[in-house]
Amino acid sequence: MGTKPWLVRGDFNVVAAADEYAGQAVQDLTAMAEFAECISACGLKEIPFSGSRYTWTGIRQGRRIWKRLDRLLMNLEWQRRFSGSVVKHLNRATSDHSPQLLQLSPGLPTGPKSFRFQDMWLNHHGFLMVVRQCWDQPTDGYGMFHFFLKLKRLKQALRTWNQDVFGNIFEKVSKAEEEVRLKELQLEVTDSDEARVQWSQAQAALLKHLTDEETFWKQKARVKWLREGDANTRYFHSHLLDKRARLSITRICNLEGEVVESADDIGTSGSGFLSIAVSGGSTNKQHWYL
Repeated sequence: MGTKPWLVRGDFNVVAAADEYAGQAVQDLTAMAEFAECISACGLKEIPFSGSRYTWTGIRQGRRIWKRLDRLLMNLEWQRRFSGSVVKHLNRATSDHSPQLLQLSPGLPTGPKSFRFQDMWLNHHGFLMVVRQCWDQPTDGYGMFHFFLKLKRLKQALRTWNQDVFGNIFEKVSKAEEEVRLKELQLEVTDSDEARVQWSQAQAALLKHLTDEETFWKQKARVKWLREGDANTRYFHSHLLDKRARLSITRICNLEGEVVESADDIGTSGSGFLSIAVSGGSTNKQHWYL
């Protein structure tokens, strides 16, 4: 589907997995497998949803059956552009199909970014020097407090160093790719030793930035089983976005049994549950769901 964001929505009249129907024992397993294979071959994936798993219900041969026939599928570029997309399966009214409401972003605040050690720092010749210079500075305090102050200072030093040395690695990759393109055009016009050297230098710079990008996504995705030689940043990015979607909290049931969706209400409800749990109190555990 190219590099543009694509969203595919419809009543496909077929399920993609065995857990997407209920009340009917016999299913067309061939059609199910072909549909799942088609989704994968087109580079599509499910948009996360909330509500009932089944989007259609009806009576067949005197029995009530349930199926997930309606779905929204996205490609990787859509997931990148609208990473907070979520589908709500609304309650049925007169139709036998559930209305589907697409939200491009829940709009929940992410808060300040926590410090993350980047594996790509280890490949830079200046990393150990920054650590050594910061760690050797005199520090007040004793014991663990002394150690805490050193770590705090080192964290800030590495933040500053990372911004100065690495900056935005994705912008650097884009600029390096453009530089290689320009040097290659220059080489086509003027096939000189100087032009060849400049082209080689531009390629070396691009390779360096691509290596940093690959290391970044490998660490983000935390895919341990992938071979070190697999430079597939699109896979890492997709894996990371899936992980973020799983970890995001877009709705929660509060202590009163009400489902809330605003950021303030989710935070208040979560704090309330935590306070009761820490104090040893009891709550109705059937409300502990997201």
